Amino acid sequence: MSEELFKSKPFAEIIENKSNSEPLFQLWGNYWYQHEICILFADSNQGKSILAVDISIAIAAGKNFYCKQMSDVQEGVLYFDFELSDKQFCHRYSNGTMKYTNNLIRIGLNSAAINIKIDEDDILDEIKSQIRMHNTSKVLIIDNITFLCDSLVNSKSAIKLMKGLKTLKEKYGLSILVLAHTPKRNQSKPITQNDLQGSKNLMNFCDSAIAIGSSTEGKEIKYLKHIKARSVKFEEEVVVLEISDNPYLHFNYLRMSEEDEHLTKKKTMSKITPELEEKILEMNEDGYSIREIANELGIGKSSVGRFLNR
Repeated sequence: MSEELFKSKPFAEIIENKSNSEPLFQLWGNYWYQHEICILFADSNQGKSILAVDISIAIAAGKNFYCKQMSDVQEGVLYFDFELSDKQFCHRYSNGTMKYTNNLIRIGLNSAAINIKIDEDDILDEIKSQIRMHNTSKVLIIDNITFLCDSLVNSKSAIKLMKGLKTLKEKYGLSILVLAHTPKRNQSKPITQNDLQGSKNLMNFCDSAIAIGSSTEGKEIKYLKHIKARSVKFEEEVVVLEISDNPYLHFNYLRMSEEDEHLTKKKTMSKITPELEEKILEMNEDGYSIREIANELGIGKSSVGRFLNR
């Protein structure tokens, strides 16, 4: 082996090194910090690419995003787009009033190479080539890892790709956002890191993670949830967003709220009538469980439990 595998340093040397104590710079609020690998995941058609482009524009322009200061820095961005064609991208983002900075570079697929068999090493070599070509750009956005790994994000290829991205991050001082899919999920339950397809493999290699969920408030309403953080404490509340196509396809900030407000609720009866009280008591005396009583009478288990406790 040409290089040493491990490095050893005393605690004191690490702590006293001024470069290690420099402040952390926000790339996008508390969700993504400079020199981190962040994963953004969601089910199909939830707006991952829309949000990723929003983030790209904000970082490249050094502008505020949503209702508060979201970035401490202005950086060049390389947006690797494996979702849209040039024509589709143009229809989404062309507008006479919108001006894009020259340090925002979109890198798409070469149509002549789509059917050529490639592996993770080929992908990493191409990414490295683009980094060298645009050497002033220190932010990478990969849209998305599911495409690159043929939807096998729990496979060795995904692990190898994430390891390669981590190596590139360290070597070139990059910040990387990786988009990924989730399988179909139960919309009545909160989003967790287990909802990310291949979660154990991918989560181990990222520094932070965020997810987009559907809201019961409407088709165009989504919420953004903080899933993982190494640099800061979690944002406890979710960000409520609305998809808009004016002046171009993007998210509008609405407010902060609790995730529970956006989850599908099971239909329950909020008020137990005297007739139901009598039936609950009879069934309880006959040995029925709370679950059986709730299912039989169409009442929430918690409502039955609270009544019996009283």
